[in-house]
Amino acid sequence: FNSDSIFDRQPPPRDSEGYTYETVQIGNQVWFAENLRTAEHSVGESWCYEDDDENCEKFGRLYDWEAASVACPEGWNLSSDEDWEILRKYINDEEMFGAKLKSAEFWSDEEEGEEFPTLDEYGLSLLPSGQYVDGYFYDLGLGGFWWTSTTQESGPAWSRTLLHNSNEIIRSMFSAEHAFAVRCMRTLENGDIDEVEEAETEPAEVEEMEVLDDIDEIEVEETETEPAEEEEMEVIDDIE
Repeated sequence: FNSDSIFDRQPPPRDSEGYTYETVQIGNQVWFAENLRTAEHSVGESWCYEDDDENCEKFGRLYDWEAASVACPEGWNLSSDEDWEILRKYINDEEMFGAKLKSAEFWSDEEEGEEFPTLDEYGLSLLPSGQYVDGYFYDLGLGGFWWTSTTQESGPAWSRTLLHNSNEIIRSMFSAEHAFAVRCMRTLENGDIDEVEEAETEPAEVEEMEVLDDIDEIEVEETETEPAEEEEMEVIDDIE
């Protein structure tokens, strides 16, 4: 798919609490442009950073893996390890992959003398929402951590980590008890899209059209008016 010629025609996602999420289309993927914030999930647990509701409004909630796996609105999925790899290949810039997806706000700039820009070139706006582990909150403003739906037989799940002092996104595996942010997404299918073909504009071809110029004398027979048939149309210009 060419993202410049395909447009998602589904309505914006809304969670069970009535909150509507901004989305962004990157290639043939549609991602939430903000972290999930719903507290409604059938299993598992979730938290606002430092149990502060304002942090949930700004950074979304932090979910253990069990909650993360079921919390996305209907029709949307917890992003998989493969989804992140597809995104990485689409951006196609290993050294600046993370920098191009960081939100323009909230990242710590305490690392002086080094360049770790927050470019947000694609509107994904990855946030430094921190993490929750064993009763403690860590890394707000310093790092973002996101679960994927992909697990190993031994139990741990793949995740993605983005730090304030790095331009890369790290692929890591953590135990399911950690609480990370969630980005829901879906992949566009043929039934979900409007495709616009990019092509040079060319004059329409009309079968058997005759163009007659500089006619001196034209005999016009009086006949009943009938709908013109395109195949027998005569276009006559410059009639004297």
